[in-house]
Amino acid sequence: MIFVDKKYTINITERIDEFDRTILLNLYQPIIGSSATGLYLTLIQEFELLQKINSMPFTIERLFNLTSTTEKQFERNLKKLEALKLVKTLIAKTTGNCKFNILAPLSPKDFFANEVFNKTLNKKLGEENYEAAKFIFKERSSKRNDEEFEEVSVDFADIFEDEFNTIANTIANTTLFTSPISKSKNVKLCKKLLNLDKVAELIYQENIVMDFEDEYISNLLSTALAIRSFNETEIAEMIIASYSFENREINEKIFEIEVLKALKASKNLRNITLGLSSAEIKKAEEMSFYDCETYYEMLTNSLPNSIIKNGIRDIISKYKSTRGVVNCLMEFSFLKNEGKVIVNYISKIAETLYQENLNTAHQVMAFLKGANKGAKRTKKSEIVVKSTSFQSSKVTDMEFETFDFKQYENDELTDNDILVIANNM
Repeated sequence: MIFVDKKYTINITERIDEFDRTILLNLYQPIIGSSATGLYLTLIQEFELLQKINSMPFTIERLFNLTSTTEKQFERNLKKLEALKLVKTLIAKTTGNCKFNILAPLSPKDFFANEVFNKTLNKKLGEENYEAAKFIFKERSSKRNDEEFEEVSVDFADIFEDEFNTIANTIANTTLFTSPISKSKNVKLCKKLLNLDKVAELIYQENIVMDFEDEYISNLLSTALAIRSFNETEIAEMIIASYSFENREINEKIFEIEVLKALKASKNLRNITLGLSSAEIKKAEEMSFYDCETYYEMLTNSLPNSIIKNGIRDIISKYKSTRGVVNCLMEFSFLKNEGKVIVNYISKIAETLYQENLNTAHQVMAFLKGANKGAKRTKKSEIVVKSTSFQSSKVTDMEFETFDFKQYENDELTDNDILVIANNM
């Protein structure tokens, strides 16, 4: 990240008082270090100053001087604050200026209830000092711009990789996400970082209703978010995959596995989405929001017939495709086959995606974007795709032929007749 000549603004939406500073020094500082702690306190002080003088934003060099750090040291400290969910950094797409959103520390109860933060503190302090830190808070009650920005904050698993791997390796013997019920009045991470109404809407499409005020559920989600800032769609997919309809609750062990799978996938996703624009990334997220029949109707302005419906069900069942993947494939077919959604055409690509372990809308969109670029360098009737597997560096050649509708132009066939022929290829 380049900070030279960039300006900054600071936003604080939560009250941060002296008790928060005590929490910061005793629970967060052992993990992030004194330099990052100093930066956090400096940002709070700067917010108060900027509120008073109401001047034009300063350049970030001012923060280097105030904290007596180099640009490299400043960036490293900032990433630590982001990883512990104390700061969210947003960068203006046009100017590169920064907006720092300052978040209050978790209450002691919520901090110790968060297994990731709790175990990392234990490892940093050692058992004796860790128990002393817990004792400090044992009897204490809890407290209470016009530019378009995109968030660039990093996550706990990126900055404290060794600590997280140590915690994750305990899965066989303990449950990472089990935590005592906290009665803190503080805002949970899941409420700070997620639009829970959107999550509720997404899981409701799978006939799941959930009370996010429930302490067990909010602690479960907050622990996942402590590892990485998953978005609403990702959290919803984890809930859906781990929900037990028989018990009407999240299976904690399965949820834990889904989080770790998503963490691994997100690292791969960062590589593949490098070729996608911000608009394409947003579109891929939107594709995961709609069920396939609704998306088909939106795409073609017509209702899906029995061939389409049954074909989609078969693809989802056979290749474990998500709705986002299928919707992405339908749109690709629509664009490549003169406004037609060809089930067999989609199925052929879905099989390749399944073999390549590409299972998110983002991955598939990037994959098909590469295929579309490849078409410009090949024969008109085919697309040759160079695809790199995430699990190996092996490069394979795959061909996807478009259906030739023109050969039927002089026949007395309806569009539905042609679709039947295409689907029986």
